[in-house]
Amino acid sequence: EDELQDCLLVVLANKQDIEGSMTPSEVAKHLGLHNLKNRRYQIFKTSAIKGYGLNEAMEWIHAEINK
Repeated sequence: EDELQDCLLVVLANKQDIEGSMTPSEVAKHLGLHNLKNRRYQIFKTSAIKGYGLNEAMEWIHAEINK
């Protein structure tokens, strides 16, 4: 969508603690992210149970907003 052009897109690929979970590149392919033009996005491997990936996502958002 043109009106979302300047919005950040953050994808949290959760359940990365489970064997066989999708990789970030598989998630990008399934979501069609390679088709996005001039759009800032990032995929983060996360596990809510083990508690990783969320801080990194928030740090990326903060850094991107402050650019």
